[in-house]
Amino acid sequence: MIWRVFLFPLLVTCGCAEKPTPSPLSAPPLVVNKDYYPLEAGCRWEYRSQLGLKIKREVAEGTGEEWKKMIFTLPLLGEKTLSMKKAAEGIVARRHNREQLIMRFPMKQGDRWTIDFPDEDLATCTVEKPEELEILGNKISCTKLRVERTDRKSKKTTRDFEWYAEGIGLVQVTVTVMKMTQTFTLASYTPAGESRE
Repeated sequence: MIWRVFLFPLLVTCGCAEKPTPSPLSAPPLVVNKDYYPLEAGCRWEYRSQLGLKIKREVAEGTGEEWKKMIFTLPLLGEKTLSMKKAAEGIVARRHNREQLIMRFPMKQGDRWTIDFPDEDLATCTVEKPEELEILGNKISCTKLRVERTDRKSKKTTRDFEWYAEGIGLVQVTVTVMKMTQTFTLASYTPAGESRE
């Protein structure tokens, strides 16, 4: 959910792009565990939007034994990174030397938490009713998360949605920036330890 801050310039720049021919999806993933947010070095995800925009995420080793580095690769913007680690209550991220719980586990319908990083929108996350999505050629039951973001200056609120699947993590995200909505859907997933293509 924290990656939305990286998408704003991308959507503004590419909002009028011509729709390319969609690429075929990868083979169905191997679900190896019940982890809703895999954070092992080597995990890789690629997402595509309706406009054909691609977003990549990859986990790399970070500082210390617990911290990992999530690397976001965005067209036109290049790489952005965020330090993350697993904790008993969920996933913790570190930004501007401040640690914050960004995912609370287990995710049960009605659960709610707030992400409050300085200089970023205040985000209130609420777990909604699970939904079945077609991901990588499979119908998968996904946990749906509603993320309501409040701009600290204007106090305007926007609403995004994220879907998580066991063993894969984030499989789809719908983001609205400046009244433009884009849905990014998982196009490929490589678990840790699998070789690159």
